[in-house]
Amino acid sequence: KYKLNFPNINIHVIGGNNKGFSYVLNEIVQYTLSKGERYFLFIDDDIWGVVDKKGHFVITEEFLLEAQDILNKNNYAQLGISFEGHNWYAKNEVEENKAIWGMGFMDAKAINKIGGYDKNLILFSDYDITAQLILNGYKVAVWNKYMFQHKMKSQEGGAMDFYRKDSLVKLQCDYLKNKYGDKCRIFFNTKHNIHEVRFYWNKLKLFSLNNKLKRLPLK
Repeated sequence: KYKLNFPNINIHVIGGNNKGFSYVLNEIVQYTLSKGERYFLFIDDDIWGVVDKKGHFVITEEFLLEAQDILNKNNYAQLGISFEGHNWYAKNEVEENKAIWGMGFMDAKAINKIGGYDKNLILFSDYDITAQLILNGYKVAVWNKYMFQHKMKSQEGGAMDFYRKDSLVKLQCDYLKNKYGDKCRIFFNTKHNIHEVRFYWNKLKLFSLNNKLKRLPLK
């Protein structure tokens, strides 16, 4: 049906269905590399717009080229787009070592080098890949010049099938807690009646830097 409605769009068919987000994201990484490209842009399916500070929609060739220029000049492995609800208190146009979710430009080469997305995760793949990139010494940032808009807690399927079952969400949170220890925390969101996970990005960065220092040869 999508192909019929949008015949001019090139659609890549992945190798299997119902294998989880990480499977799809790893497919995207390999597809990007197979085309000789370095970066790809991931966009969650509940995002309906990307705007500038004046509310103008901005997904244009200029927007993509500007992002690529920032990635290359700063050697970022990730450049997330700011969420509209958080954008208003952003202090700088680009902020490093921030959580990236919903939408972002990704370095397929870097992700492939660290082993790709964690296949054990159904949820929180975006948080996990950010943490893995930081731990492996890569730079990540959020771009506050633009912001994405999306429908919070939509009821149209997709990941919401999992978010409606807090027991499954809790299992994913516990998995991440076991994986990262004191570098993240789990809490119960009473507003949404669901468990959530939050990472300590600066602690991850510090841990990465300390490990790098330990690996330096003694003089």
